Amino acid sequence: ARRRRGGERRLSHRRRHQQLDVVRKLCNQPTMALVSLMVLYEDDSVEVRLSDGSSLQLSPCGSEFMIEKCPAPNVHPLQSCCRVRQRTLFTISIYKEQVLHALEFRNRFATCPYLPADLITADKLQVSPTSAKLCPTHLL
Repeated sequence: ARRRRGGERRLSHRRRHQQLDVVRKLCNQPTMALVSLMVLYEDDSVEVRLSDGSSLQLSPCGSEFMIEKCPAPNVHPLQSCCRVRQRTLFTISIYKEQVLHALEFRNRFATCPYLPADLITADKLQVSPTSAKLCPTHLL
């Protein structure tokens, strides 16, 4: 995989279309801000930009995330953004839907999936024996 600007992977045409389909599916979620950008970096970390100006960053292993909320438009411009950093396994309900969508995107295209049993439902767990052998620490 060749490195491109920002470290993201150069993906095949088919894989790019698969990612776009996932993003389109996530954009139709009524309970969250619209996804404007999803990027899977070479180290398997994910960055999600939402239409309300906030962003979600998922760590390379998928076990923790950081959400940065931009202040409301009527707030002074020098007021800093609100940052929340948590372990993925202990996601609070406010962020759970956004984190699950970011994990689904990451697990679809990453080299090693992060599959916490408390977050991923049994119908979405499709682990092949080869990936279980490669990544035993990620199967919690």
